[in-house]
Amino acid sequence: MDKSEISFMKTFRYFLIAIIVSVTFSISIGQTIPQYELTIQNPVLIGTDYQFDIYIKRIGATNFHIGNSQFILNFNSSQFLSPSISRVLSSEQIGSGFFFDQIIADNRMLITLGGNGVYASATDISNLAIGTRISTYQITGVNVPMLSPQLTWINLPELIRTGVSEIDAGDNYRDITDVTGTSHINGGSEFGKISGYKFNDLNGNGFWDQGTEPPLDGWNITLIGMSSSLSALTGYGSWADGYFEFVNLSPGEYTIDEVSQANWSKTISPSNPIIIASGDDLLNYNFGNYNGPALLGVVFNDKNGNRLKDINEGGLSGWTVTANKVGGGGSKTIVTNSNGEYSFVFSPAEAGSWEINQLIQSGWLQTLPYTTTSYSVEIQSGVYLTGKDFGNFKECEVSGYKFNDYNRDSIKESFEPYMSGWIIRLFKNGIDYESMMTDANGMYKFSSLLPGSYSVIEENVPGWSQTYPPPPGIHTFIIDTGGVVITENNFGNFHIIPIGGIGRIMGRKFEDKNQNGQKDIDDIGISNWRIRLSVGNTVVDSVLTNLSGDYIFEDLDDGIYTVSEGSSIDWTQTFPGGQGTHEIMLDPAQRLVVDKDFGNYRFGSISGTVYNDVNHNGQLDTGEPGLAGIQINLNGESFSLQAITPAGGAWSFSNLPAGQYSISESIPNGYHITEPTTGIHEVQILSSSNITGLRFGNSVATDTIKFRSISYDSLAYGRDNKGKLGKSIKKKADKVEFIAEITNNTGVAVSGLHLHFSPYLITGDTNYKFIITPTPTKITYNASPKIHGAEIIWDDSLQTDDIITIYGWGERGKPEKITYAWNSIRGNKHYEPVFILNQPRLPMPNVLNVRDELYKVSGFGDNGLVIGVPDIANQNIVGWVRLRTISTMQNSFINKMVIHSTVGRGFNIFETGRAFIKEQKKLTPQKHNNRLFADVAALKINIAASEFQITPVGFGELIFDDAVNPLSGSSLRAIADKVDSALTYWRDYRPENYTNLDTTIRKILSAFEGPIDTISFGTQLMLTGVKKLIEVPFLRAIAGATPVTKEPIATSESAMLFPGEIRLYQNYPNPFNPTTNISFDLPEEMSVTLRIFNTLGQEVATLLNREVLDEGTQEIEGDFEYLATGIYFYKLDATSVEEPMRYFTRVMKMILLK
Repeated sequence: MDKSEISFMKTFRYFLIAIIVSVTFSISIGQTIPQYELTIQNPVLIGTDYQFDIYIKRIGATNFHIGNSQFILNFNSSQFLSPSISRVLSSEQIGSGFFFDQIIADNRMLITLGGNGVYASATDISNLAIGTRISTYQITGVNVPMLSPQLTWINLPELIRTGVSEIDAGDNYRDITDVTGTSHINGGSEFGKISGYKFNDLNGNGFWDQGTEPPLDGWNITLIGMSSSLSALTGYGSWADGYFEFVNLSPGEYTIDEVSQANWSKTISPSNPIIIASGDDLLNYNFGNYNGPALLGVVFNDKNGNRLKDINEGGLSGWTVTANKVGGGGSKTIVTNSNGEYSFVFSPAEAGSWEINQLIQSGWLQTLPYTTTSYSVEIQSGVYLTGKDFGNFKECEVSGYKFNDYNRDSIKESFEPYMSGWIIRLFKNGIDYESMMTDANGMYKFSSLLPGSYSVIEENVPGWSQTYPPPPGIHTFIIDTGGVVITENNFGNFHIIPIGGIGRIMGRKFEDKNQNGQKDIDDIGISNWRIRLSVGNTVVDSVLTNLSGDYIFEDLDDGIYTVSEGSSIDWTQTFPGGQGTHEIMLDPAQRLVVDKDFGNYRFGSISGTVYNDVNHNGQLDTGEPGLAGIQINLNGESFSLQAITPAGGAWSFSNLPAGQYSISESIPNGYHITEPTTGIHEVQILSSSNITGLRFGNSVATDTIKFRSISYDSLAYGRDNKGKLGKSIKKKADKVEFIAEITNNTGVAVSGLHLHFSPYLITGDTNYKFIITPTPTKITYNASPKIHGAEIIWDDSLQTDDIITIYGWGERGKPEKITYAWNSIRGNKHYEPVFILNQPRLPMPNVLNVRDELYKVSGFGDNGLVIGVPDIANQNIVGWVRLRTISTMQNSFINKMVIHSTVGRGFNIFETGRAFIKEQKKLTPQKHNNRLFADVAALKINIAASEFQITPVGFGELIFDDAVNPLSGSSLRAIADKVDSALTYWRDYRPENYTNLDTTIRKILSAFEGPIDTISFGTQLMLTGVKKLIEVPFLRAIAGATPVTKEPIATSESAMLFPGEIRLYQNYPNPFNPTTNISFDLPEEMSVTLRIFNTLGQEVATLLNREVLDEGTQEIEGDFEYLATGIYFYKLDATSVEEPMRYFTRVMKMILLK
């Protein structure tokens, strides 16, 4: 298919759309006659021939068979070469018994369907999709070149007439309607047309005088009818000027109108309604309008009176302008708008001579027009007159008052009286122009002033001094525009001599103790204080207060006075407020004024000391030093202050107003407060208060932490529970803790039962209690030789549904099995109780577990514990020891029951006399007996155990402080380093050095030694502390020091651990304040306990207590607002619900940082 054919197909689709639109109709409600819709479908171009189908579709519910039909289409034959139309198919879908006729004539295509069919052979018209095809037609002779260059038809074919009839069961024909309810048989109901013009009816006679009255473009004409609303703009597009038209109008009733425009009057319009019959072409439906003549002008403020409207001279709104026809016959009145503009509009009948005037308002003078008072104009049709302006000049005035300036401040105050009878003079252009006396209100006014240069003065009166206006005491002004109104050209004077009258002013000067700005009953007077009396800014008298603080000024004339006090160092005035002065007016109504008091306040101060409460006794003792750099916080009722203590710990706050104060300190990191016990000093400040001696005592917080130490002897002689030397305790459960419940479900009261235990029951050990609730009267144990059963007796019978709780321990590390039988029910079989807890427990570790745990987590690094200084460069003259394994450490500590006992020395020679050089893999007592070697190794084990949180953290950071000992002031970590150096570089040390080193380390290692107790053992070894640091006088902590900690490496060793998918996660956030979340995974339903411990091993919180939780990830939120800043541990214990012998224990660290 070539480009022209493609273009033709696009064009034919547009033609199809047009046909569908033009033949789609609607049916009226209630009409029962069948209805149809006719469309043209499937257009195609075959060579130079058109081909298309005509389809008919049933609309509505009434079936019909088609009868006579006629279709007429517009057709532009110039688009074709000798066009002809024919049917393509001889057999039709519409059915047999019809004849077809189709011709092209007069630019129309006429298609006829003959009604020779019979009902029996006719086809029922479809109501689906596009309906039923009538026939396929073909038009020959397409003039393809005429489609270029736009490739579109110039005039698309248009279906302009259709008609369809039906054939009924009796083979009768009748007309049916399209979807509009209209029948189109026999040429009826063709579309109609309305057209006309819009013109300017210049003479307003209601007729279009063509040639003299022009058409008007751009007017909107509307047409409403037949369920549609149309509009057209006159002169639009290619239309002639003023022309409009409405086409393709269905027959019916219409209303035509125009959209009015401002200042236009309608003189002629078509009559409504308009009835359009089929095919009507209605012409000359014209509209005429008249736009009458007008006169415009402005009334303005001729400010400078020059009879011209200057650019800065605005219009006058609200002025009345009149228009009167000469000789009578009409008048008009209008008020100017906000811009001073006015306008008159005239009709043709009002043509002629008119006179235009303004109504002059009071206080104004007309300046334009100036030769006459009005304008004379000739009004003609279509004429517009502008510039008919009126100018006006407003008269001017000046006024003011004469007043008695009591306070001499040149300002008229509300209390200062006006003065009448005082002569005021007006000068114009330097000449005495006018004068007058002030009236009873002290006012003067000069009116009707014209442009010029003016000055206003007052006549002087003896004994009075002018204060306003300032020298030379003259008001001057220039009037160069109309409407100037000058006011407040006032004159002020005061009486020069205020003494000699009978007025008195008195008051008291007092100390305002509580700074409340009031004279209270306990506020005492202040003597010998200077009080001043002033008029304006001039002091006219002063006195000193007497012993009671009183003062008095006498013999005063009427007027305004200011009473003030003299200032004094360290005092602040509190009364009166504002300017701190009393403003007093003496006049005939009041000549005695009392209680004009003055209050003053002297600022207070608070001071004290911050000290290191070394012995924690909450008192400042001799030798306890002050603490520098501590922030002290003072909180008053409306403000806060801070101070930082210098060296010595002293602090102070001065210049404090009266009120209640709270003084606290920002507790330094690593300390806790011991004085005051509440942590806050509450004080009250009054005038002149000086509070001293407030102290804050601080002790190092770590002084109350418990530490643990392990000596060399305990490491050397350590044994496991089987007595094996050098062996740690296995992480294997050796006992079981259980809680069981038995319910009396016998239905009768019982008083005893028999219990059987497996494993054997532990009794007689306070660490492993056996408790039965309710408490029985008697318990008889069955032993052979160990306890495997018990007879339980109660005096009071147990009633039905009573519950017995049994708590105890079994002596093997597997779940306990218990059976029971009721004593009072003979032949009763044994039953099993319900276990609330049945948990195998690990044994208590020994000190060698600490050693083993450190090797397991690489606590000494990858290459083991080093004693001495590895010096490869000098290994031929110096030596050191590296204990890479537990075995080499054990052999070095004790060998064949021999331990290191010789006084400390350097690594100089072996017992054989051979030089001690290079690295030694172990160091037995037989090879080199050196107590210092063993003790420093133990010290390093203690430091590493603290770093890995096996023992309480911070051990290595403790400071040794023992009077004159050379090691005083050194951390334990530093002491270990000094020993390393002394052992390897022995040539630089004397024997007494080694003795002191060894004695000191042994003293340190014995300081916190005690029985083993644990926070946890299962997955991570953590031991409790033994003794508080404060209880060891030769050791102390550095406040705020951050201890070295290292995270342990997780191990696989554990007693009866769960599968790998059970996990305890690090809390989040961490550090936290004060809330954090703890998450863990459970592979099945489990009984869970989650507890929190401090570094002392004390339980401080329980988040879950044997709570049964579902499998999956669990998250628990903890709020630790009540806990102090520090390191804590959370411990998870989980027991399988289905298999109680399976349990899990895990411990992790978290940090609370406030």
